[in-house]
Amino acid sequence: MRIGENISLYTGRNEINSQETGGQTQRKSLYAGRLGLERTDDMIAQRKAKAQQKAMKIVGDVWAGDKAIDQDQRVRRESIKKMAMENKAARDTLSYLQEQQDSLRKKHNMSEESKEEQDLQILLRVERGEVSSQLLKKAAQIREGGLSEYQEQQLALEQEKEYYLDIIDNNNRKILQENAVIRQVALERLKKDPMVEAQKQAEEIMENAGQEILDMIFEDARDRVDEENEERQEQAQKLEEEKQEQEKTLRKEKEQEELAENMPLEEILILDSKQDDIQREIRSMLDKMKLAVEDIKGAMVDQNI
Repeated sequence: MRIGENISLYTGRNEINSQETGGQTQRKSLYAGRLGLERTDDMIAQRKAKAQQKAMKIVGDVWAGDKAIDQDQRVRRESIKKMAMENKAARDTLSYLQEQQDSLRKKHNMSEESKEEQDLQILLRVERGEVSSQLLKKAAQIREGGLSEYQEQQLALEQEKEYYLDIIDNNNRKILQENAVIRQVALERLKKDPMVEAQKQAEEIMENAGQEILDMIFEDARDRVDEENEERQEQAQKLEEEKQEQEKTLRKEKEQEELAENMPLEEILILDSKQDDIQREIRSMLDKMKLAVEDIKGAMVDQNI
């Protein structure tokens, strides 16, 4: 089980030769079975799984966010494409309307020097947004005098052109905004790649988890060594107590032997005699007790009869 960048942990009963040489790099292998830590296998797996889950969540969240940004960029590009198509259609319509104005001018044989055409140009300038006081005053005077059919037709075409010009103008502003957002996002991604940062965080989480697992293993090993040392100390203390008891018994036996060796023959005979008397007294008491038991049994038999 790999728990770090250059560290692998092996559990179970069989030791695995896992050193890998590549260039100047060597992986370090820790065999938990040698330490008697097979029971930590589940805890290690749980800790590593938890770290992996956390690391995957970080990467997954960033990946999802990155995909959402990609989708947003696609939507913006599609919107730009759609507005560009609308602008093309609007410009085609403007070209058609301009042709209509030119045809109308030819139809009425209008020259640029004619008063009717000059008055029309003043009215068109106002329609296109020029708002000087002098120009507005002239346009009002022209309208008070009444408009010709030609002028009314030209103004109607001009108003229709303004509608499509507004469409193009609004679309162009939106296209500029969308392009600005797209460029800004692209620049931010060049400065800092979220996926790279997320991968670094995930690797850091796994590395920290590996160190925590090592700490847990060695702490468990220390606890086991302490328990074994305590058991050995208790066993040693018990053996020492038994040894002392044996030595005490041997000393007593030796003292008795020395006492017997130094005791006069008469005292030994007297002691033996006393021991014989004691033994006879014990046998006499046992005989009496036996007789008493037989008497009790006999009395019980008589009663039953």
